[in-house]
Amino acid sequence: MSPYEAAATEGFTGAPADWLASLVGPRDPEGQRGPTGTRDKPGLQGARGERGTPGVDGPVPSGNGHSAAEVTLTAADVGAIPTAAAGAPGGVAQLDDTGRAPATQLPSFTGTVASINNMTGAVQLTASDVGALATSTLGAFVMSQRCAEVRDFREEETARLTALYQPTAAPTPH
Repeated sequence: MSPYEAAATEGFTGAPADWLASLVGPRDPEGQRGPTGTRDKPGLQGARGERGTPGVDGPVPSGNGHSAAEVTLTAADVGAIPTAAAGAPGGVAQLDDTGRAPATQLPSFTGTVASINNMTGAVQLTASDVGALATSTLGAFVMSQRCAEVRDFREEETARLTALYQPTAAPTPH
């Protein structure tokens, strides 16, 4: 005989589902908490989460390989030449108004030169001949053994452009 049949024999009336529901009584008060169990080995690494929002800008941790509370960079740190090296012995020659290094900043030399940058004769180098950029605001001209012709062309072009962009006087009425 099943427990449900026994309950029906004792006078329970209703379906088996009603009998099962009648077995649940009111909740008792919560008991005391038991002791903490032992800890097992950690589980597997979980999946990587989504990228969070960027934080606010803070202090720079380093600059050009230097790190300290205050970083002061030198010309060498940024691949530049120190200002004090301009025109100084062992430094870098400065250029005059014509774009040439003054003779006082050139090393003394006695003897003859066979070639300059694999060029012979009356050599005039341009910035591009020595792997540099021209600093002239009028543009860089390719200088060759015909340096005088190029200089004349430049003077003529300067005069033409000056005349072209110079304001003219207003016409007078007749």
